[in-house]
Amino acid sequence: MKLEPRTDGERLRQELDELIGSEPEADRVLRATTAILAQALSSVRWIGIYVTEDGELELGPASGSKDGAPEPAPSLDQPRSQLVSHDLSELAVPVTYDGTVVGLIVARTETAGDEQQGILDLLEMVAERISSHCLVGWDTGGVEWENVS
Repeated sequence: MKLEPRTDGERLRQELDELIGSEPEADRVLRATTAILAQALSSVRWIGIYVTEDGELELGPASGSKDGAPEPAPSLDQPRSQLVSHDLSELAVPVTYDGTVVGLIVARTETAGDEQQGILDLLEMVAERISSHCLVGWDTGGVEWENVS
């Protein structure tokens, strides 16, 4: 996958912003996000969004080959990039909300070097945009959801 950061990244950002602005349901936003990423990143075999539930990562929406999912599930301290096999790498980007890790975007990809960095950069942008949608298991401290900023 050859990335053109100014065009591909900008187009993806706009598509996500339109989705987030028009879809009130967090689950639908996360499902659509994985589908958008799987379509936009041709070298990605599998991509998933994990959310934290009681301090543990639980797999949420995912797209791609079902046998591509990480086993066992990743941990919150997973490295940003690690080699899974001779032709497959796993990229992980934390999703933070108000300074707290609330999820993790994980992609299994056939890329290396600069292309991997390009994907990581895109996933970081996505993580910023979807962070509030990953609060599925987040304790609001008694504040009503509509008042959580």
